[in-house]
Amino acid sequence: FMGGCVTGLVPAHDIEFAVDYNQNGMNLWFAGCQPGAKIVNGKLQLDFTYMDEWMASARKRGLNGFVWFLGGNPYGFPNTMSIFREMSLIDPRGGRKPPSRSQWVKLQGAKENRNKPMPRQRELVVEWVRQVAAHAKAKNWPEVILTPFDEPAKWIQGPNRVNKSYSGAIGTGPWIKPYFKDGCKIIREGAPDIRIYGSIHHINYRRRGSGLSFIDDVDVFCTNAADERPDPKIGEKVRAAGHTLWQYSGGRYPDQARFGYGFFFASFGSRGSLHWAYNWGRGYDTTEGSNWMYAWHTAFDTIPAPLYEGIREAWDDRRVIETYTKKFAKDADAMAVLNGILKQARSSRGRGGRDTVNDFYTAIDDATKLDKWRDKLLNRLVAAK
Repeated sequence: FMGGCVTGLVPAHDIEFAVDYNQNGMNLWFAGCQPGAKIVNGKLQLDFTYMDEWMASARKRGLNGFVWFLGGNPYGFPNTMSIFREMSLIDPRGGRKPPSRSQWVKLQGAKENRNKPMPRQRELVVEWVRQVAAHAKAKNWPEVILTPFDEPAKWIQGPNRVNKSYSGAIGTGPWIKPYFKDGCKIIREGAPDIRIYGSIHHINYRRRGSGLSFIDDVDVFCTNAADERPDPKIGEKVRAAGHTLWQYSGGRYPDQARFGYGFFFASFGSRGSLHWAYNWGRGYDTTEGSNWMYAWHTAFDTIPAPLYEGIREAWDDRRVIETYTKKFAKDADAMAVLNGILKQARSSRGRGGRDTVNDFYTAIDDATKLDKWRDKLLNRLVAAK
C-alpha cells in the first residue's frame, strides 16, 4: 500500500497517474470526503450516490484501498474529532435541537467528557461504520481502512498543546489516549472485519511508551518514528502482536523519498506507507507556506513534483526487493546479500528525519548508494536466470 493524503476526491485521471507511479492507495479525510448524512425518524441515513461513482472509477483504475481518517490533528481537539462533531450537529433525536458547533466543542472538551466520545455520538458513529462497511462490500469499493483520528500518540506532548485557530480547542493531552482507544472500539463494534489504522507519531517519546500503547488497538500500525531514540525492533513488536507495520513520511527532495520509502523502510519489514501530503495546499499558488503537495492536477493532466519521481523510484526499489526475496528465499548466500544491503540502509541515515515533531523526513548520507544497492540485486537476479 502506498498513498498520499488528499483534501477530497481527486479526478479519475489523477488516480490513473498515481497508480502508474506506484501508488495503489489514497488517504481520505472525513472533513473533506463523507457520504451525505441525515437522521429520519430517529434513524441515520447515508447517501453514497456520489461516492459510489468515484469508488467504481477508482477501482477500475487500480486503486486497491484507502485509509479514511474520521478525525484530524489532536492539536485541535475536540474540534478536529470530525465525525463525532458532525453526528452531533445533525442529531434531533428525542425532540432535541442539535447543538451548535461551539456548544458541542465546549461540552466534549469539558473535564467530565473529554476522555471519550459522548454516548449520543458514539451510537451514531457505530451505525455509520456499520452502514459504510456493508455498503462498501456490496458495491465492491476499494478496501476501506478506518482510523478514529490522526496521530494519537501526540497525547504525550500535552497537556494543552493546542492549535488556537480552532475556537474553544483544548488541544492534546492525556485525554487523547483513551479517546482514540474508544474510537477504535467503536469502529470494531460497527464493523468487526474492517481494518483499523493508526498514524503513530511517537513510539517511545520521553521513554513513556506513547505510541506502543496503541499496538493492540489497531490492525495497521503506521509510524514515522522508527528511528526516534531508536526502536529498531518496532517491526518485530508489531508483527508479534499479529498486526501489520506501515511507515509514513514526507519530504522535499527526490532522494529523501526514494531512500525513505525504499530501502530504509524495507529494512523494518513494513508493508505499506502514507505520505503527508499529496495535494494539501493552494494549487499553483505556492507563495504561502503550507504547501504540502507533490502533484498538481489540471482538468486534463497531472503534473508531478520531483519528489513524486523519488516516490516512484522508491517503490520500484521495493519491487526489486520483493522479487529478489521470492526468488532467493531458500538461498542463504543470496539472502545474506540483501540483508547486508538493508543493514547498510539502516546505518546510512543523513542528518534529517530524526525529530518526528519538527523534521520527520528521512534522509540518506550519500544518494549514490541507492543505485548501487538496486544494481547489486538486479545483477544477481539476471545472473540467476
